[in-house]
Amino acid sequence: MTPIDCVQLISGIISNRITHDSLENITVNLYKNGELITSKTTINDGFYNFNLKCNTNYLIIADKEGFNSSEIKIKTNGNYDAELTKNIELIPLECNQLLTGTIFNKETNEQLINVAIKLYKNNLLIKTEKLNSDGKFRLELNCDETYKIIAEKEGFLNSEIELNTTNDRDLNINTTIELTPIICNQFIAGIVTNKTTNQPLSEVALKLFKNNI
Repeated sequence: MTPIDCVQLISGIISNRITHDSLENITVNLYKNGELITSKTTINDGFYNFNLKCNTNYLIIADKEGFNSSEIKIKTNGNYDAELTKNIELIPLECNQLLTGTIFNKETNEQLINVAIKLYKNNLLIKTEKLNSDGKFRLELNCDETYKIIAEKEGFLNSEIELNTTNDRDLNINTTIELTPIICNQFIAGIVTNKTTNQPLSEVALKLFKNNI
């Protein structure tokens, strides 16, 4: 008589640990004694399965771009046609982008120092920094978020930019912020009098000079 192979079935769903959504296009590799036996790619339901031999050690590794790999170790027993369920959760890799830029005087095109930078995320202030040495800034942003950057400096109008980051990891973004100087005016008033009688004079012609001109 021919012996019946002792086989067990392992299956499960692969999901995002943060959102709990099932994942698609995951490469699932099955190893036995350190050797790759077979490989599968999940579809949109995140389902995988393998047929395993009884009384054998296995390693299953799930890989997907943008996620940390996850592995599970399996040791099957001697039960014929046993079915095992092992769900796998993948942790998304941290997705950040770098925003760099320079702040200029809009009128003179000179770099400005002593500028206060305020960073808002979804309209909440999350960071404030002062640019003391130069007008350059570096801000680390999360992917798929909405940001607003406001630049403030005494004697200048505030300037702000809005930015929606993408899901591109490690993207470098460069921008320029221009501050417009506030026009500085003063008001002078007085009375012209006769120096001898100290009486106010009317119909007096006044001349205004700027820089002796």
